[in-house]
Amino acid sequence: MSAFDLVTFSLAFVAYVLLGVDAAARVEGRGRRALSAAVALFASGHALLLWHGRYEYDLALALTHGTAVFAIFHVVWLLVLLGPFLATELSAKVVPACFGLASIVVLPLAFNNPAAMPLRFVVLLAFVVGLLRIGAARARASRVDGQPKLRIGAGRSCAFELGQPWRDQVEASFRSTHVVVRYSRGALEVEAELEDDEVYSDATADNQRTWELGDAFEVFVRRADEVAYSEVHVTPNGHKLHLRFEDFDQHRRIASIDEVAADPSLIEATVETLADGWRARLRIPFPCPQGSALALSFCRYDASRGREPVLSTSSPHPVIAFHRPTEWTLVTVVG
Repeated sequence: MSAFDLVTFSLAFVAYVLLGVDAAARVEGRGRRALSAAVALFASGHALLLWHGRYEYDLALALTHGTAVFAIFHVVWLLVLLGPFLATELSAKVVPACFGLASIVVLPLAFNNPAAMPLRFVVLLAFVVGLLRIGAARARASRVDGQPKLRIGAGRSCAFELGQPWRDQVEASFRSTHVVVRYSRGALEVEAELEDDEVYSDATADNQRTWELGDAFEVFVRRADEVAYSEVHVTPNGHKLHLRFEDFDQHRRIASIDEVAADPSLIEATVETLADGWRARLRIPFPCPQGSALALSFCRYDASRGREPVLSTSSPHPVIAFHRPTEWTLVTVVG
């Protein structure tokens, strides 16, 4: 293999491996623009070397392997160049598709092109590993381990009880929360009854850091086939927090909730104080077709002055971390 071929095909191999890694990460909602940019850089280096050193900018030479291969190669190159700029939900579909299209070109060339044959088994391994990672990522992104698929609709509701699954036994100050949810006219309708020894919140307006200001009831929701999700809070004095995250890790990257704040006026909420706690009713617009699967989680900060709040959730989280969407409960929207 000449030095030119070694550099050219090494760039292609690195780009292909990184594309597989990027595809799996995008499906998981853990994509990074820097990774997509690296794929675009290596792929562009490979393509430009081919055009300059092998094809000499001659279209006839570029079509040596056939029009279909030429078209697929350049479509993938274009999409890879766009990869760092795609919206999260779109990239979760486009980047894995690019890996599949690239494989159609890369695998035959690796076994048929004498210059690339030294890398053929490494390329095959990269394809198998990439395919398995993408498949596993899709499975993780669309399931909740050990949870049945429940059904909600205008005339069908599901009930949830909050607990502390990360503990062997609940804290002595734990108080129960009972949640009923249904889906009607393009929105989640949630009613929660929360036992509480001290009902309070120091929130004074919407879209404040409610979990730091007293009691807060939280709803997380996403479509099971998407990585973006919404988070909605309501306090016992009627203030709301509405957040929208593009992927599973965005909450780690933001410096302020202002970066993900959504319009709180979209959320309808009523609250009332009860003899032994408080009740919250929420209507959260979340359009989705009938038959769609939603991943839901209901969480709570039960605060009392002078102690840390008691946390609880409806999801089987093994650690105290509510932003773990693959562990939320799947429900199917029915009529």
